[in-house]
Amino acid sequence: MKDFKGFQVPEGFREPPEKGQRGSTCGLYAIEYAAVALGNTSIPATKGDAEIGTAKANTSLRQMAKQKKLSKLGEMFSVTNMVSLISTLPPGDKRLKGADVDCSILHIQEIIKNNGYCLVPFDVCTDDDEKCGLPCTKGGLNAHWCTIVGYREKEFLVYHWGEYFRFNSEALIASNKQLTKFPESFYIKWKKQEAKAALKAPFDKIWASMQSCRDIGNISYSEIVDPDSKGMAMILLKGLDEYTNEICNIIKLGECDCSDLRERMVTVTL
Repeated sequence: MKDFKGFQVPEGFREPPEKGQRGSTCGLYAIEYAAVALGNTSIPATKGDAEIGTAKANTSLRQMAKQKKLSKLGEMFSVTNMVSLISTLPPGDKRLKGADVDCSILHIQEIIKNNGYCLVPFDVCTDDDEKCGLPCTKGGLNAHWCTIVGYREKEFLVYHWGEYFRFNSEALIASNKQLTKFPESFYIKWKKQEAKAALKAPFDKIWASMQSCRDIGNISYSEIVDPDSKGMAMILLKGLDEYTNEICNIIKLGECDCSDLRERMVTVTL
């Protein structure tokens, strides 16, 4: 277990296995973390977690969310939908209760004291090495979910991206309050897994021309050669690889209204 010294955490807290996020599924990983911490290990966030997770992957939170029309790809831009998904989970080891509540420092502390967990939407910083993973204010551009594991004066102990972070409590609340819209985005669904590795060489060759491609925007080389990145999806979408239709589908996710996230959070209790 990590050193949580000085933080109040729920009684009986059991630290879940650390998992990196797979795809646009941060809300589902937040649910899974809270569920496992509370003793329910029935369903993983995605089927792909079976090899490293704690449950049989005959289903997943992602699959359930899609079947119930709560999500298109695994994205969860609604507190209401998060609670709805939690309410339909099978009991597993223990029955979970999800609730939609106002997001405030005192409310989060109260939930933790009563042995629950808080799933909080916020804007996550991705463009500053020193602040990467911390709350920021971008109007919903980097809307993301985290799980509040504990608290102490002026700080929250937070889990997301498969890591623990220490958030300034006021910064998190400020980030949550300004969520407005998540921009249109694109994601890749691969038809052939082996195509991922094969694509790297062609992109090495066109990197120079990509830097001046205004339609693609300011995308780093590392984003382009990462087969699962937004940069790669945008490049393929623009038809820069003639075999795009044979190897993958590009899924478009329209602009998302974040009004159902702003000043709200999800609590998970027994």
